[in-house]
Amino acid sequence: MLYRDMPAENDNYRPVVFDAKIRFYLENGKLRFEYIPAYYDFQPDKLTRTLSKDQYPPFVTKER
Repeated sequence: MLYRDMPAENDNYRPVVFDAKIRFYLENGKLRFEYIPAYYDFQPDKLTRTLSKDQYPPFVTKER
């Protein structure tokens, strides 16, 4: 899990956390990498996270 202060409106910041499912595997003899992020709004005073309405797309790559 990764914490960061994300730029927000009016030169402010908002606390967020990222978590991801990451995997490496072979497909037809080629290495493949998948990064599927989960993005959460974070409340530091309560140490709680809530799944954000903002979404990041998955990143998938493989050898040629």
